[in-house]
Amino acid sequence: MDDTIQLRKYWRRGATGITFKLKDELHHPQFCWPRTLLSYPLIFEPEGIRADQLHLIDQETGKEVPFQLTEQQTNGIDLVSARLHFFSDLPSGATRCFRLQRERGKEEQQETRDKMRAEVEGETIVLYAGALQVRIPASQTVSAQIAPGPIIQMKREHGWIGNGTVQGGRLGICSLETRQIEIGPLFVTYQIRYHFVGGATYTATVRAILNYDFVELSEQMQDLEQQAGASMQIAWDKFSPTHRFSSTWPGSQQASDYVAPEGEPELYQWRAIDDPIVVGYNGEDPAFFGRSRVEQPEEDFAFTVGPYAPSYAWNIRSHATFWDRKNAESLGVFIRNPDRWDDQAYALWASADILQIHFRYKQGKLHWTCPLANGTRQIGIAFYNHAKDLHVLKEQDRQAQELAERYDIPLSQALTNTRYLTTYTRHLHHWYSTLNLDLVKDWILTYSGTRPKVFFQEGQINSARQLWQKLFTGSEGPRLIAQGINELAGYLNIGQRPIYDYFLDGYNRHSAQLTTQQQAEVDALFLLTAYISAREEIVLLLRMLGGHPNFMADGKAVLPCFAWLYPDHTLAGEWRDIFETFLTLVGTFHTRPELPALQARGGRWTESLAVYLWAFLRPVVSGNFLGLMTDERNRCAQPFLGL
Repeated sequence: MDDTIQLRKYWRRGATGITFKLKDELHHPQFCWPRTLLSYPLIFEPEGIRADQLHLIDQETGKEVPFQLTEQQTNGIDLVSARLHFFSDLPSGATRCFRLQRERGKEEQQETRDKMRAEVEGETIVLYAGALQVRIPASQTVSAQIAPGPIIQMKREHGWIGNGTVQGGRLGICSLETRQIEIGPLFVTYQIRYHFVGGATYTATVRAILNYDFVELSEQMQDLEQQAGASMQIAWDKFSPTHRFSSTWPGSQQASDYVAPEGEPELYQWRAIDDPIVVGYNGEDPAFFGRSRVEQPEEDFAFTVGPYAPSYAWNIRSHATFWDRKNAESLGVFIRNPDRWDDQAYALWASADILQIHFRYKQGKLHWTCPLANGTRQIGIAFYNHAKDLHVLKEQDRQAQELAERYDIPLSQALTNTRYLTTYTRHLHHWYSTLNLDLVKDWILTYSGTRPKVFFQEGQINSARQLWQKLFTGSEGPRLIAQGINELAGYLNIGQRPIYDYFLDGYNRHSAQLTTQQQAEVDALFLLTAYISAREEIVLLLRMLGGHPNFMADGKAVLPCFAWLYPDHTLAGEWRDIFETFLTLVGTFHTRPELPALQARGGRWTESLAVYLWAFLRPVVSGNFLGLMTDERNRCAQPFLGL
């Protein structure tokens, strides 16, 4: 399916404009989208529409909203197609409506008068994006093993930090070419291409977005073998971190276990930057992060940034934060788009180390190493005031208060279920990557089609009220999507088990007793869960096979369940197909020989048949049965699952 074609917006003949509407269907206090750069591909059917004639109007205020057009195609004068970009937030329960038209609106919003700009300074270019400034290299001949990196330095109120380089390893670097891709009122994009001896290239695309706290870095490596040892490195000069956070792994995941004597959540006992992490052997087969060891921070941190590690093996995380408590500065890195991280290895269990970002802290300086090898990667590099880390922690208590009031539960229960250790960088990853509003805006989270008849006769949930409260306030289940994906404080593949255990049958049995609004909100949460489950964050299928077979089954077998619950949804058929593909891949690749490098014994299955096979079969059989009821196709009847 071509999403670009599907999601195009048309300015039809005879129309006076195009309307863009965003609506939060969940009405849940924890689902609250921040100001985000949105993008819409446009087709202009009538002639006579020019870019300089267009105005974007906020329908609520009547004021003009800043926008930027890219990918413009004309017939010489008039627009034929373009991509429209503008900013919007989406608070809980809110609606936002904008209209692109020829008529002017009221006075401009303040943000309209803020402008992006780029200025040449010697052999560098400085990108100004509001409070954040980024220094990148200009085109130059290098003829050396080391060249200026695509991100040389970053700056906020306290001055420039960092020294970014590209290191060729065994290869010399011939030159780098920098060109401006686009510049406008909302963002500026530059492409820097590095040429290595022998013909390999590293292409880095840097995008700075107005008033964002991070810069986007998209990378593509071609003909650059891992054995060459090339890397992009940043030594963070003039930044003195005191603490770090990726997850609380390998310690307790309960926030209450980290409360400092003062008792305030923002004063948690965080891990010091050079305090060694003791990593204990977890007894799994394979041993995801090796045998027991004591981290040596001056050589390599115990955690890295990469797409995926199985549940409870948190050495590979999608974000990492470092901060200087004294000077109130924070620095972070996160995966901006998991679909653009491809190491071309198709690893099993956990992400290959080929492109993972490594960290070390030596002689008072933080170092990042981003290996360069064939493939692609997209990350966000954040630099902001540490007060924002504290703010996201304080927001948990505010959300708990709203949760208690809206769903009529004790405040103590709401606080327990919404407090978790986090940072602003993790917040950025969640709301600008996993649940990016530019992605979610195109998801269909309403349903008016046919529904299955009452099929389940019994279950753990005894009333519509219990279903409602448990689903939207409980300590487990899809509500936790608001707190992160593949995070223990958030939603995991094994976090899908309550759907099989009681949510699915509970909704089937008690939905008629819910109000129309309540039913719409349950639909929105379940459909959101289906979209998330179909993507790669919970269980990876496209670029690697992520995790244990039973955990993978938890993640993907809900798809035919939701397709049964919402048979007329546009993607119901696709969800069943993804489930079938999952079964084929697991049946193929989890039949393996002994793998000493992974400390895994060989066998027909990758886990104990006596212990874990049931954990695979239970969700698979449930999903297959409901899929069979929907379209009479038995997806388990394939040779790949034969014993």
